[in-house]
Amino acid sequence: MTSVAETGKGTRKKSASKMAVDADTKTRLIHAATALFSTKGIDGVSTRDITSAAKANSAAIGYHFGSKDNLVREVFSALAAPMNRTRLDALTQYEASVPADAQLDIEQVARCLIEPALRSASDPGHDAHALSRLLLLARTLPGPWVTNVLAEQYDEVFNRFISAFSRALPELDRETICWRYDFLVGSLLYASSYYYGQSRIARITEGKCDPADVDNVIDQLVHFAGGAMRCGAIGR
Repeated sequence: MTSVAETGKGTRKKSASKMAVDADTKTRLIHAATALFSTKGIDGVSTRDITSAAKANSAAIGYHFGSKDNLVREVFSALAAPMNRTRLDALTQYEASVPADAQLDIEQVARCLIEPALRSASDPGHDAHALSRLLLLARTLPGPWVTNVLAEQYDEVFNRFISAFSRALPELDRETICWRYDFLVGSLLYASSYYYGQSRIARITEGKCDPADVDNVIDQLVHFAGGAMRCGAIGR
């Protein structure tokens, strides 16, 4: 006869096994969705496409995420949250190294924003390799849920870096710095696109400008950002 204790132990083992299977399925769905979204766009991918690629039950997205929109949120969170934490940690560390009443160096602030993104974009083995491409695709999509997803992952980054750039450029008003930050993000997304296909700059310069030299791309964009952010306010 099976004892109550043995029955309980068996139930716990089954429960733990099911949790492990569920976690594996959820991870596979996120990975499959990331790969498909980054190549076909979010609207170009169906839930059936994702479950087929993940070798999961057709109802798995509903079970694990509730909806495709929630899966998109999970994908962006899985990719963007670690990247943005790296950025914010680098900025915090740099700010802590500068006396509280001193002006920040604009290139150092820009590097904290730029380097993590280009390092991951240039490395196909990095978890966040597809992030910049997804961001480019997401920005072309209508719908408030995309805005909400981006707000969840990037509003804190925006506010922290605007404050840091303001400390580096006390002569500029916040409005000007916000515009220039937004333009800088556009430049960063464009530079990240070098690593999703053939680069025009490499072809047209006959290889003199080589995106494969990631250190140089980072340095070039950091110095470009410094010059663009530093120029005087426009007259009105």
